[in-house]
Amino acid sequence: KDGIDYIAFTNSDKIKSDFWDVRVNKELHRNGRRTARKHKILCHSYLNEYDVSIWIDNQYFHTYDVRSIVDCYLDGYDIAIHTHGDRDCLYDEGHINIRFGNDNPKIINSQLEDYSRLAFPRNAGLYESGVLIRRHNKKVSEFNELWWEQVDKYSVRDQISLPYVLSESDVELNKLPFTLSGHITQLPIP
Repeated sequence: KDGIDYIAFTNSDKIKSDFWDVRVNKELHRNGRRTARKHKILCHSYLNEYDVSIWIDNQYFHTYDVRSIVDCYLDGYDIAIHTHGDRDCLYDEGHINIRFGNDNPKIINSQLEDYSRLAFPRNAGLYESGVLIRRHNKKVSEFNELWWEQVDKYSVRDQISLPYVLSESDVELNKLPFTLSGHITQLPIP
């Protein structure tokens, strides 16, 4: 592991690993999906003993050296995240999520209407939040808290609120034009 801690959050006492530091948390915030997002977004609270964290959703696996990722992509930045491969608009992302039944349409429509009322522009960027590389500093903690407020208030689909929250934050963002991971539905697991 070379001085790097690999941590898995779960609500199951049955998961054991010789590699992962399995952290069991029985807390339930409204439902399992929202609880998982809470751990993902509020890394500064759940991983406060670290200066940097890389969140990798469970459907991803990393294909790069972790230390190299941090050294390269956080150099001068607070957050590094890859841009969305298919879309560049949170409004389009909201409508796609409605079409595929990923969350309650009333909640997503309310969220999109509120962002429109706040004059958030169309095609202002979209990001894939399956991999998040973040420093644990004051700016990122404030960003995380604002992001969590949006996810807790609106759709659990955190990619919808991410562009809005980034626009309201002063974090230094490194927009990666490529993915740092393989997606298990597209690539075989080595």
